[in-house]
Order: sequence, then C-alpha cells, then structure tokens
Amino acid sequence: MALWRAPARPISALANLPLGGAHGKSVATASSCCVDKVHTLLSLTSHIKIHFTVVPIAPIITSNNHIGAVIDALDRRILEWISNLARPTGALLSSPSEMEGKQGVSLHLMELVTSPPPRGVHRPPLSISLRYLITAWLEDAAQAHRLLGELMFAAMEEKEFEVEPTPPPLTLWRAVGVRPRRPLMLKVQLSKPRPERAAVRVRGKMSVRYGAMAPLHGRVFGPGRVPIMAATVTLPSFQLTARTDYSGRFLFAAVPKEPPVTEVRVNARGREVSMPVPARAGDEPILIELNDSQI
Repeated sequence: MALWRAPARPISALANLPLGGAHGKSVATASSCCVDKVHTLLSLTSHIKIHFTVVPIAPIITSNNHIGAVIDALDRRILEWISNLARPTGALLSSPSEMEGKQGVSLHLMELVTSPPPRGVHRPPLSISLRYLITAWLEDAAQAHRLLGELMFAAMEEKEFEVEPTPPPLTLWRAVGVRPRRPLMLKVQLSKPRPERAAVRVRGKMSVRYGAMAPLHGRVFGPGRVPIMAATVTLPSFQLTARTDYSGRFLFAAVPKEPPVTEVRVNARGREVSMPVPARAGDEPILIELNDSQI
C-alpha cells in the first residue's frame, strides 16, 4: 500500500506538457471554461490523499506440452485485441523493419526471458515472460500517438498484460534498421505447471542400525618420504575432508567403522589422486605415498 499526495501545479505547467504531436511538439488547447475547471480541480487535488494498491500481473497458465502452439495462440489473441481497438487500421505480426511503407500497428515479439519462481511452492511452475514491441505506422503522427495512448490505457485494464514504463534502448532501433519511434512495451507472463513428484511409499519395516565411530588418521608423503603439507584428503564414501599439517599428518575426528574406508582421495599441489586403502588393524594410521607422476 502506497500513499501519494498530488501536488498543486499551475495551468502553465500543464500547457507545457508534451501531449504528442509531430516531431515532439507540445499540443495544448483549452477554452477559458476548461481553464477555470482545471484550476478548481488542481486546488482540490492538492488536499486529497489517494491510496492505491499495486496489483501484480496475472500469468497465463497452460497445461499444454506444446508451448509453441500456446505462444502462437497468444500472438493471435494480442493481434485480435489490437485490431478491435485500432479499427479500421488493423494490426500485423511483423518486425518494425518490415513496416516501412505500410499502414497499421506492428506487433513484434522482442524476447523471451525466464521469470523467478514463486516462493512457498513445493514444485514451482516454469515461468517465462514475453516482451512485445508495439508501434503505430500511420501517415498522421497525431493519430498514431492517440492510438498508442488508447492501447496503453486498454492494456492497463487487462489483467494478463503489463505495460513497461522503460522504452527500448536505441540499439534496438539500430538493429532493426529504423528510426526511433514512440512504442508501447507490453509484457505477458506464461506459466507451465509441473506435477508434484510422487513420493515412493515405504512398504517394509523401518530398521535403525547403530554404528561405532572412531578417529582416522594418517600421513601423506611425496618422493623420498618427504611429508607433503597442505594436501587435501577426502573420504568419498562419507564426504569428509581434512588437510595435512607441516608433517603431512591428517586427522578425521570421527568416522563410522562400518562400512570400512576403502578409498581415499588426495589433492596435492593441484593434482588429485584416488588410491585404495588396504585393510588395517585397529587404529593403525593410513600411510599414503605419492610418486613424481602423482604430484
């Protein structure tokens, strides 16, 4: 919930607002009676507090596995929506570069981007956002501006559409090879639900096994029985890691006795070596000797 206080602005400021027109000129026409009404309205709104709530865009949910067919249907839906508002001009599904010399409203799918999954959902749906570029190609620039304004207000009434306030970058117009125009940026969110993965039912009786823990230690040597310092020793079966000290010693404080350790990985001087561990008696240390080709 946000709070907005409308500022009081003189009518001269309204007259200088760009309302459209050829080459960015300002257009402002008002009779004397309209000026009095605007002054009265501004004086009233300066003391009015307006509360509004931002409503998020409602995604279009589909259960169809053929997303391409869904996007085609969405293109036709937007084209029909534009054509109903732009009569008798009509709408075309084409790039702005293909509209040179033509009359109508161009609908161009600029990009498809992934949307962050919603929170609090066990298996969130796959969501993408489709960003459309809508431009009006008419001989009368003022008519094109009015048409874009009508489309913008109509899009704000649609719960599936979101009007983006940021215009496209100039690099887009260079890429399509046309001069920059006043566009309408429309975003539509498309979601594909995913079924929850069924948990495997446990049919047997639950058994709990207790295992004894014991420390595990050893040393890492290089050629000539020289201790290797700062080597990383990993027990893959238990996902435990330790580092050697200045004398090449390493220690795991607690390792399950069952199943016994049969493999150890050593990362020394940027090279990793996997070695089998022979059978040991009691707490006998593990001695690892690396040759020249292993370090």
